[in-house]
Formats: sequence, structure tokens, C-alpha cells
Amino acid sequence: MNPIVDSGADCRVNGSPGRYQRRVEDGLLVLVAIGAGLLVPLMLTAVAHGQVAQHAVGVMPGSGLLVGGGPGGSQTLRAPFFIDTSLRTWSDEQADMLLGGSLRLELENGSSAAIVPRAELRHRMGPLELRPGVALPLYFVPFSLFGVETGISLRGPTRSRFGLLAMLGLGVFFLGSDLPDDSAVVFFHGGLGVELQI
Repeated sequence: MNPIVDSGADCRVNGSPGRYQRRVEDGLLVLVAIGAGLLVPLMLTAVAHGQVAQHAVGVMPGSGLLVGGGPGGSQTLRAPFFIDTSLRTWSDEQADMLLGGSLRLELENGSSAAIVPRAELRHRMGPLELRPGVALPLYFVPFSLFGVETGISLRGPTRSRFGLLAMLGLGVFFLGSDLPDDSAVVFFHGGLGVELQI
């Protein structure tokens, strides 16, 4: 995920936190991973319980920019190319609320994987659909990295089961083994993909 760290291998060695602090951080990440892993099925169950649930699957490739600290100060680098495979669900009674998540695979600088629970609101504007949302990305292979994302997506055409989906997002990662000490990484990203209602 973070070539800023990779470009300066000493940044996690010089002034690295103590072993106790690392164990605390690892423990927090394990708890976050468990919580995030349970969040998506719980959300899907809550939506579907007693209601008619609708689902959509999607695939979206994308990339972006990473801004963060390194051994030479702040750096801006191109983010690795990624593919998001997503599932969204909603009910007939709450059709404007989309819940779900995605599996994100990065295919450069050594492959990495993340789960990304997500909630979105959708607003129909003629043939298009606007979706502002928030997400909690958690990278778990081969390193740990956790943060918060906000973004906006545009889908069209609205009334078709198959549509194009464009996205712009902003993420902040503040916890994990892939960060320089006492710092955060900002992730500006975008993507263009497809979605199919099933």
C-alpha cells in the first residue's frame, strides 16, 4: 500500500517504537479486523431481516496518489493499481441506503489485500445516481493498515440492472505496520468500473 514507507526502508527501524507499543498496536488491529469482518454480514442481515433485499455486485479498477511522511519529509507518490470487488445491498423500504463492502487487491509493489466495509446514500438525478459514502479500509496481507475513507460515486444509467460506476475518494490511514512512526498517510484515489444488480 505505502511506497512512501518502501522508499525509505530505515524509517521503520530508526526510532521504532518499543516492543510493548507494537504489541498494543497489533492487538488493536486484530480487534479492528474482527469487528470489520463481522460488520458486513451484520449489516446485510439487518437490511434483509423482514424486508425484501436487493443486491448488486461490482468490479472497479483504480489508482491514485499517496501523501505522507518519509525519511526526507513529506512525499507524494502514485498509489499502487488496485481492483475492488464489491457487494452492496439495500431493502425496498430503505432504498436510499446502501450497505456492503469490497475486497480490495493491490497488484503493484507486491500484492496486498484489504476488506472495506462501506455505507452509502444514493440520490437519483434523472438518468444518473449520486452516492456519497464512508468506508473503513483494513489491509491485512502482507502488512496491517487501518483508516477511514470518504468518497462519492456516480452510477448510470439509474434504471438499468447493468451500469457504469465512477468513484473519487479520500482516505486517511493512521494505524498499522505500514506507516512511518507517529504519522499518517493520505490516499487520494479514483476508479471506473461496472455494477450489476442481481
